[in-house]
Amino acid sequence: MASSPLPLEALKYISDLFHYTTVTRYLTASGLVLLVYDHILTLSTEISLIWSSPPSFSKYLFLLNRYLVPTALLLIAYEMNAFANPHLTDQE
Repeated sequence: MASSPLPLEALKYISDLFHYTTVTRYLTASGLVLLVYDHILTLSTEISLIWSSPPSFSKYLFLLNRYLVPTALLLIAYEMNAFANPHLTDQE
């Protein structure tokens, strides 16, 4: 018994899925680059104002927020770009 080809709607859905996945990957990468760029630009101010200040809840909350977000984005980018599983790439 011969298998029937996929209907046109299913092929369009799969094509759109790959397109939106690629767009999401690029947007994640661009957001990460902008965030790292911002961190580089403001690092000297952070060192002079935050690191030299006395310990406080707000200081630790700021540092947690400042360094947890890029770490999470790096992990997400790592997973989305298939570095964790090379079998999930769009390459043949």
